[in-house]
Amino acid sequence: QAEKTPALQSISKCNGDISIRGVSYQYDAQSPMIINRLSIDIPAGQRVAVVGECGAGKSSLLGMLSGYLSPTDGAILYDGYNLGHLSQNFFSQHLSVVTTHDVLFTGTIESNFALKPQNDRGRVLKALHLANCGFILQHPMGLKFPVNFMAKNLSSGQQQQLLLARSLSSNASVFLWDEPTSNLDENTEKQIFDNLDEFIHGKTLIMVTHRRYLIKYFDRVLVMKGGKIIRDCSPDKLLM
Repeated sequence: QAEKTPALQSISKCNGDISIRGVSYQYDAQSPMIINRLSIDIPAGQRVAVVGECGAGKSSLLGMLSGYLSPTDGAILYDGYNLGHLSQNFFSQHLSVVTTHDVLFTGTIESNFALKPQNDRGRVLKALHLANCGFILQHPMGLKFPVNFMAKNLSSGQQQQLLLARSLSSNASVFLWDEPTSNLDENTEKQIFDNLDEFIHGKTLIMVTHRRYLIKYFDRVLVMKGGKIIRDCSPDKLLM
């Protein structure tokens, strides 16, 4: 008789506490270790910047935190619940993820933002304003603005702004962002981060970035190298 698959857990509330316990990751048994026995706790409401050279394991760490990748060893816990045992409802309700591979869907701005059930029109408009999406807000079509196949009618910077606004418009507990503003100029980035508190106050944010001038907006910086965290400090210590 086949073993029964254990039922996935569904939790109605997530505070945003994250515990990473002895986590390793590799593509297969013959591949080198990308994340190597990493352990760290991130309390609810903390904003954490993850920095390091290309290939340090930053995106893989974010991929595991978001559930896109499964750890080879170890466990990731949200509020004490093992991420691998949580139902799909947890991911859609409590996590908001922006990766470097995200795309806008063919349709309209409105249909792209309707993917999260928690979204309401007022919050969407505020998120578009915060992400500096004047090109939508001031357009006669507004939220009915069309998004072509692969969003080819929008620049890469505009696409990033809309993806960031879409993330912010969700009422998630944890935001996981992988270089969400890499195609934007410094002034636009600073405008966004100066006003971020309105949306993510008390929420957990973990963001991969290569932009040193952005880390001042975070409580904590993790420096990664070779799949390990080689430094864990406050932004002012790293900027010294």
